[in-house]
Amino acid sequence: MNLNEFLAENGDREIVDIEALEKCLKPKKPKTIYDIKKGDPYFILTLDGDIFKDEWYDWRSEEDMRSMGFVFLTEKEAEIRKKMLMIEEELIRLGGRREFKVGKDNYNLGLCATNKSIIYGTSSTYMGYGVYFDTREQAKEAIEKIGEQRIIDEYFKPRMIFEEDQERHDISYQTAKEIFEREWKKSKKIPVETWDQEKD
Repeated sequence: MNLNEFLAENGDREIVDIEALEKCLKPKKPKTIYDIKKGDPYFILTLDGDIFKDEWYDWRSEEDMRSMGFVFLTEKEAEIRKKMLMIEEELIRLGGRREFKVGKDNYNLGLCATNKSIIYGTSSTYMGYGVYFDTREQAKEAIEKIGEQRIIDEYFKPRMIFEEDQERHDISYQTAKEIFEREWKKSKKIPVETWDQEKD
């Protein structure tokens, strides 16, 4: 039984010993890795790429690893971070660079969230985040060797938050037309031929 279920059955009863009640409850889970306390479980991504579970001891070495982004609440978060770092390093190996050349072309990769495809941006004055290439062709070649879908799934998507149901944004024109026609048959008020005229 969780606390909500208990309250639903006993919400009108008075608590006579709050300390005893606290002892019956499981400790609150930390919301972020910076909320963990001594004794809390966590996962660490080691410098050689291993992931293992440990207990927080408030050691300086733990704080150092956390400050560098190698400490996580879940194993899944650690695995996601590992894949992102590997993609970034592959981009470097295939001709990319972390340095921004002022006054020169700096091509880097982006993701169009609506159609889920990689886009290329360049600037000689505005420094963004990520890996840069001297030419668009170099960036494109690196994407082809690594795999565009892999880059999307392992490098970009883990950093995206969808506030709404993504399916609402993925309805194709054909699907929308079918919905329209079905509703028209019910109402018998709007001619289907007007659909193609109104969609523009």
